[in-house]
Amino acid sequence: MARSHKRRGWGLRGGCLVIARLFYTCSSGDEPHGVASIFRPRAEAVKPAVDHYAVCGNPVGHSLSPRIHAAFAASTGQMMRYDRLLIPDGGFVPTIEVFFNQGGKGLNVTLPCKSDAFAWLGEARCATSAIEARAVNTIRWDGEEFWGFNTDGTGLLRDLTFHGICVAD
Repeated sequence: MARSHKRRGWGLRGGCLVIARLFYTCSSGDEPHGVASIFRPRAEAVKPAVDHYAVCGNPVGHSLSPRIHAAFAASTGQMMRYDRLLIPDGGFVPTIEVFFNQGGKGLNVTLPCKSDAFAWLGEARCATSAIEARAVNTIRWDGEEFWGFNTDGTGLLRDLTFHGICVAD
């Protein structure tokens, strides 16, 4: 599968926080393994006035992500909503189906759902970092397909380097 990408990152430095946005386009039209066609946009689907994102996992009530992303959106002028999405035990797929069918654009995935996200997407729709980790922490809907990424390692390495800590290859 041929992938072309351009990467644009914004970083909020402090502690170990790095926010990066990845934009991927793909030339393959294959349906991702495990992703049902019900995720294709429907004419009756609600089109949100603002982009809708969320952090999902269990627990998520403690997450600072909505506050952090609201500050990021305000500083860049992006119209977006970012919520917490509690995933009940065994309910990863049904919960994210509702989120995406209601117009969700992307999810940050936290424990214990990272391996569920990887299994749902399958290797064909995951970046190399996610395949190597066998875990997805970011799901992006590009309007046609879902894509999975794992930015945990990249974010940690960038933050360590920023703070002057040398990391050997």
